Amino acid sequence: MNFLTRAALRTSPARIRPCKLGRRCHRDGSIADFRVENWQGLFAPAGTGKPIVEKIGRAVADVVRTPEVKSRMAAVGFEARGEGPVVVAELIQANLPKWSEVIRRSGLKLAE
Repeated sequence: MNFLTRAALRTSPARIRPCKLGRRCHRDGSIADFRVENWQGLFAPAGTGKPIVEKIGRAVADVVRTPEVKSRMAAVGFEARGEGPVVVAELIQANLPKWSEVIRRSGLKLAE
């Protein structure tokens, strides 16, 4: 078993598909309260009008919720939800304190 296989760890709180290749999933008991989620969102320039943001959000959500897109995303381990701009803003606000602290403690600096 190589390092990458041993190091692989699912970090989402819900099981999307069974762990494979002998990987241990954190929900299977390897790490108790560990949670890191991968999410994507679209961002518009500051000052973009709310009607435009909402229209783009609805269009993207409609596409993400199609059976074809959902199945293609599930095949690579993603759960397609298409929840819109309000949920993305809430995710950012919820994650800022945690990841700001991780960055601060690690000493990471922005490269120029």
